[in-house]
Amino acid sequence: MAMHLGEYAPNLIMIGAGKVGSTSIYKYLRDHPAVCLSKSKELFYFLPSAIRESHKPWGAITTPEDYIAQFSHYKPGQAIVEISTNYYAYPESAALIKAACPQVKLLMVLRDPANRAFSSYNMRLRNVGDVRPLSKELTDTQSKFIQRGFYFAQLSTFLKSFNREQIKILFFEEFIANKQRFSQELCEFIGIEFFPWQQQYHGRPGGAPQKRWLHQLLSKQNPMRTAIENMLTAFIDEREVEEARKKIIQSNIKKVSLPPALRGQIIQIYANDIAQLEEFLGRDLSHWKKI
Repeated sequence: MAMHLGEYAPNLIMIGAGKVGSTSIYKYLRDHPAVCLSKSKELFYFLPSAIRESHKPWGAITTPEDYIAQFSHYKPGQAIVEISTNYYAYPESAALIKAACPQVKLLMVLRDPANRAFSSYNMRLRNVGDVRPLSKELTDTQSKFIQRGFYFAQLSTFLKSFNREQIKILFFEEFIANKQRFSQELCEFIGIEFFPWQQQYHGRPGGAPQKRWLHQLLSKQNPMRTAIENMLTAFIDEREVEEARKKIIQSNIKKVSLPPALRGQIIQIYANDIAQLEEFLGRDLSHWKKI
């Protein structure tokens, strides 16, 4: 894959992880006047070629020309930023990013790995449904949900290609506690002035659908949903139809919790990786180890 991006080489790439508020971070940076953010949230451009090809249905960018087009709204002096949730999980991505933009800054936002795995599992259960029972999926060290939580192991790959000063580690828990302070630290790392949050961005509701058929009907494009929406818009405003759809989806989602016994098992799986991350960062992550 040719990687000549010229002046459109990004200044910052968020390389992961998933389920850490990346959509809200994307929307915040989209509002920032000093940032030129990619038009699409996930570009998948720096994934290994085979993986990137498999992500075409989700809008994967495959050519330098298409990548550059994502930043056609660039204004001189802006920081070019791409937000991804999965580059960190692929060792090949580190080399691909290094080849295209060796001076780029990298952002990782980390979350309690047991909670992140549980949240990711529930999203897959909600949207696709092709998962094993919770107790099997989240105790299998080869499961994608678990693999994505070995943060230090995956960070180590990027440290072989990039200087430590190029990598910033922030935390989802701090993002939830104080978005303004989180964004101040992020802006400082990018090298731009702090821009206060203009809106309150809310992520997708967590949990599992009580009626899967209803969730699938209302959350995916399908002929029945289209017919219902067309019928309703003949009588009420299109925006009201959309609001009603969102409310029904949310009311159908049942909040679920990670069983303490299972959380204990997951924490044991991550114990060594968390210890290595603590030593590397010089930071206490004991709150990740609580059951």
